[in-house]
Amino acid sequence: AGAPPREPTVDGIRRLLKSHPDTVVLTCTRQGAHAMNELAMQALFPSGRPLVVLPADVDSNPDNYEDGQLLEDASALQSLQLPIYRGMRLVFTRNVRKDLDYVNGMDGKVLSFDPSTQALEVLTATGFRVMVWPWTDVERGDLTYYPIKAGYADKIMKFQGAELTHVTAFLDRAGIPGAAYTDFLIGGLVDAEHFQPVDALWSTPDASDQKDGRLTANGWESSQFHNSKERTKFLRLMGGQKFVEAAKALEAGVDDDQVFELIAGEWVEAKEDEEEEFEVNADAPTVELLA
Repeated sequence: AGAPPREPTVDGIRRLLKSHPDTVVLTCTRQGAHAMNELAMQALFPSGRPLVVLPADVDSNPDNYEDGQLLEDASALQSLQLPIYRGMRLVFTRNVRKDLDYVNGMDGKVLSFDPSTQALEVLTATGFRVMVWPWTDVERGDLTYYPIKAGYADKIMKFQGAELTHVTAFLDRAGIPGAAYTDFLIGGLVDAEHFQPVDALWSTPDASDQKDGRLTANGWESSQFHNSKERTKFLRLMGGQKFVEAAKALEAGVDDDQVFELIAGEWVEAKEDEEEEFEVNADAPTVELLA
């Protein structure tokens, strides 16, 4: 995992969310998720005039951590100051009302805020209208806050076992223990382009980044590596790392067929001997890798 060659931009995130409104950006670090959520709100709500700024989830505030660990002194913890916009995506962070799906991890959308009652109205992904008031957390030194956070980005490890329509992996820091612990089980018609580093999301490409009318990322041209059924099946099942290795070899000038033999080895031949057929569902989830 490594960071993109340039920092993410508001324009880049705006293009991403326009193309994939439901995508969730997965990061290696809490700081990365916080930064991506801030960029998403700047991209989607450029006026910068929120309904209100609320004290939100304590655990989502990067300032509450030292060396990756939550501060032991509960009195030092601070709630995250979260701008609230009508229509923004939120996630509940505590189990408050299970009968209304007001539970940790539930997605929702902001409908309104009532200044007179300090109530935030949220429509959950399951269709419940929930009124969210300040909540006292006995596990965090009786700190009172709204158990919510922005829902555009989060750490990869928060999504173990989750089913998502579309994810965007932003590998914001190298050498993070467990950053690759969560595997992606990917369904659908997936080929090399789904694992191509999307350089265009960070800034406008230079002329040198164009090749045959197609945008490349870091000089890698993915189209030459998915020109057969075997290659597509291999990439779909083996994931993005194999494509990264192949792309590097192609960049170094290694012949396409040689690359495939080097990367795949005897794996494809062994798989072709099996009787199992892999179904392709064009509506199934896809993944984009940004690195």
